[in-house]
Amino acid sequence: MDKAIMLDLFLLQVIGVFYIYNRSKEEESQVLLKLFGYSILGAFSFAINSIKLPIGFIIFLLFFKPGENIKRKREAAFLGFAVFLISIAIPFFQKTVYEWPRVVELEDYHLDKISFEEEWKNVQEELGMGNYAVIDSFETAFDKEGELYSLDISLTEPVIDGFIYYHLQLDEEKNLKIRRYRNEEGMMIDGKSEVIYFFRHLDALSSEMFKGPDIQYYTLSSSGNREGYAVREAEKFLVTDSGGVEKIEDHQFPLEGIMLDVCGFAGEYNGNNHEMCTLNQHFLLDVTFPELEVTKDNILDLARRDKEINEWFENHTGESVGNEKNGVFTLKKDGKDIEVKEEEYITALKETPYVTLNEVDKIWIAEVEHPYGDAPHTIEIRVNAVTGKVIDYFFR
Repeated sequence: MDKAIMLDLFLLQVIGVFYIYNRSKEEESQVLLKLFGYSILGAFSFAINSIKLPIGFIIFLLFFKPGENIKRKREAAFLGFAVFLISIAIPFFQKTVYEWPRVVELEDYHLDKISFEEEWKNVQEELGMGNYAVIDSFETAFDKEGELYSLDISLTEPVIDGFIYYHLQLDEEKNLKIRRYRNEEGMMIDGKSEVIYFFRHLDALSSEMFKGPDIQYYTLSSSGNREGYAVREAEKFLVTDSGGVEKIEDHQFPLEGIMLDVCGFAGEYNGNNHEMCTLNQHFLLDVTFPELEVTKDNILDLARRDKEINEWFENHTGESVGNEKNGVFTLKKDGKDIEVKEEEYITALKETPYVTLNEVDKIWIAEVEHPYGDAPHTIEIRVNAVTGKVIDYFFR
């Protein structure tokens, strides 16, 4: 409860006591001070686990039996108790009004037409928000043409006395329903992306990016954070500022960006679909390729930014060198499948490729040999020890 309301309640109590005093008929010394005392006693409370108890009023009822001006003193005590009740009711009323859901009408709900940035500005204007809210989570579902089925966004706004949490959802009429509540404590928000920054880059999406065969609808989910990304197993795409997509190859790692987890489904959308994705991809927004400090541990990672070098590694790792099927272990060499024992198979995958690293005159020389896969089986790579750039490489 803010200071202005507390002052108003105090003035109300003072005016009430003077009103009772002016109605007093019986003569009694210092009766005005006594009325103030009874009123203060009636308003006195004690909190136990955030629950306020009217201890003062209870004490008055049990132990105080005034001999003079009985009615007026009881009125003063009841006045204090009324102030206590009002002080309890006002915060509850304020909280109820503050947390009452708001509805903001979307200007559009099609992926090609909606501007998440502009919609966010409308929300800010409706709620009187500041500019420092951050994304906690973002989820949406839309059909193959780009029309939104659902929208679910969680945000946190740091304020002077704690945090405000927001939950935005698309209602049945496709308006944006917003709920919020305050909390003095909250999670750390360092590293989280500001909402305006996230939505600005999200506006680069269009329905043309989502045209998988036999896919009826898609879901997008994201933490909204801009962070390092190096997931080699996923099919991944860079979303350009102009609204296009470019396939990301593993040799371009490491990179930084906002990752969107894309799931495509062949079935019909029902709002509670738990089926596995028919299509799973990663879209990355606002991608940059940071410069890395050159160390012995990341020489090969830096070298694999070169497309041909990365292709050699891909042809000499994973299923390119061996596989297991129905308990039969096979290693591949120069186009031939060689059946081997499990121990030999595991050793081949764990201990290869063989890597030798040497630094000579600020140049890292990496020799990588793999006896399996297709020829050539050896690559020698020279990397600048200062810049991390590939100087040259040779196959043997």
